[in-house]
Amino acid sequence: MQEFEELKYVQSFIFFDGRSLIREFVDQAGCKISYGFMLKGKFIWKATGIEKFSIFSGEAIFIYEGATVSVRAGEHITIPDGVEFVVEVNSDLDYRCDYE
Repeated sequence: MQEFEELKYVQSFIFFDGRSLIREFVDQAGCKISYGFMLKGKFIWKATGIEKFSIFSGEAIFIYEGATVSVRAGEHITIPDGVEFVVEVNSDLDYRCDYE
């Protein structure tokens, strides 16, 4: 069973014709957190701060700064601030992103 901390909902975003959904929250310390979901496909993003992804389910390849990193449920990846990155989702991706 997964436990959740107390969060304050801020807003939601739908991208790529509904193929990606992001729900943005703020924790008790004022830190931004988002929970997202991406369907199978290829998505191009730009990091808005250091973005630490924790993968709950699914599988994807993150491509950034010459690196290609495969991640799946239970794994993490950190994207540096201001970097454009590609996410190639092989299996629907459910994740949490913490921002610095």
